[in-house]
Amino acid sequence: MNKTEFGLRLAQLRQIRGLSSRDMSYALGKGHGYINNIECGVSFPAMEQFFGICEILEIEPVDFFDLTLDNPSKMKRAVSEFHDLSPEQLDILIATAREMKK
Repeated sequence: MNKTEFGLRLAQLRQIRGLSSRDMSYALGKGHGYINNIECGVSFPAMEQFFGICEILEIEPVDFFDLTLDNPSKMKRAVSEFHDLSPEQLDILIATAREMKK
């Protein structure tokens, strides 16, 4: 993933969460244009800042790079709700999801 692709992904995920680039920059302890510079492909964040970005977005770092997930934070919340369901309940959810995709 190059700087441009990284920046586009960050912008997509940030907007889904309803965060401004300025607020996200400040949440990371950076100046107001920090996130904007990343999103414009000017720079990459340091590893520590990348982990901070993922924490703010409520995603795992691996999810940032999984372009098949449009909204990884919602997927994570949905999956966490499924942990205590019975096998029969999971089957119902799977069938429902398949129907919704039609």
